[in-house]
Amino acid sequence: MMKILNYEIDSFNEGTVELMKKEAKKYFTDEILHKGAELFSADKTSLTELAGFENFIYGVHNNINQEAILRFCHSSHRSGEQIEAELDWLRYLESEGAAVCAPLPSRNGRLMEEIKTDGTSFFVSMFEKARGQAVKIPENRNNLNLFFDWGKAVGELHRLTGKYKPSPSLPALREDYMEMSSKMFADFMPQEPDVRNKTYELISRISALPKTENVYGLTHTDLHSGNFFYDYSRLWIFDFDDCAYHYFIHDLAMPLYYSVWMFEGTTEERNTFSEQFLTEFLKGYLPENYLPLEEIEKISLFLKLRDCDLYGILHHEWEPEDLTEQRKKVLQNIRERIVNESPVVNLPYDKIYNHAMEERGKRMPSG
Repeated sequence: MMKILNYEIDSFNEGTVELMKKEAKKYFTDEILHKGAELFSADKTSLTELAGFENFIYGVHNNINQEAILRFCHSSHRSGEQIEAELDWLRYLESEGAAVCAPLPSRNGRLMEEIKTDGTSFFVSMFEKARGQAVKIPENRNNLNLFFDWGKAVGELHRLTGKYKPSPSLPALREDYMEMSSKMFADFMPQEPDVRNKTYELISRISALPKTENVYGLTHTDLHSGNFFYDYSRLWIFDFDDCAYHYFIHDLAMPLYYSVWMFEGTTEERNTFSEQFLTEFLKGYLPENYLPLEEIEKISLFLKLRDCDLYGILHHEWEPEDLTEQRKKVLQNIRERIVNESPVVNLPYDKIYNHAMEERGKRMPSG
């Protein structure tokens, strides 16, 4: 399940929404927590609970007093094989120099340890803590360096992924994103024929796009500003839990979507910001991983897809009795965009692309 950002929920003044599956919570005990810490030689007294959605996440100090992140994933959310596939890709990216938070081995030399309990399991992994600090877009609207470095980091992931070969002993067990979305919509989308029809038309259109290796592969899928820290020279990306096979362009649409969907300002101001954001993002991205204009123009499709995703998720998470006027307005705005087939923002992609490509030409080595 895709996550809702903490700052999105904060913007509704409703506090943090708990998305953790109930069946996982009833099995997660202090005994499980402490056993996981012990398996990764972590200081149990340093355990600090962090914001978690599908997983239980803790900050901790390892046996050499370095800050690290300990993650407990219940078997109702992921299988062990799926997590091994995630960690194999992540380890590859780190070995190739990507700015990601690498997995760390347990005292047994494994990247994942399984703790069985009452017929279920928790899969435990430890990760490096990201360098830098969290950023909030409303406070960084004019931070062009951030947008450039964001694009560069995403382009780097896509370029390296194009060369990635899963370990021979490991089957490719991450799902296709569009297949996951179809399953989710069946469960989450309200019984509104016009919304459902538009959603499934969009899913069919996107699913029919060519899946060539230069535009499709393993992607993070959730590259909003809540999933990286920034040290003012590089982004350090984390939370690969939702990684899946998908179109690369989705990893460009997500940052744009979440940077503008709760934008406070006039329509003109939002359009100006969006154009500036994507221009700088592509200036960073395209020298790392080239995509033609026809791919960039598909961002609009994936902005619409995110509206559909979010509409289903919010209906699933917000009970009718919990619908404040502000929440109703949020849902209504998303619904109108879905029915009208309108993305959260309309941009002159050819103009933006040409501007970014000029910069790419300056940055590419001659000869």
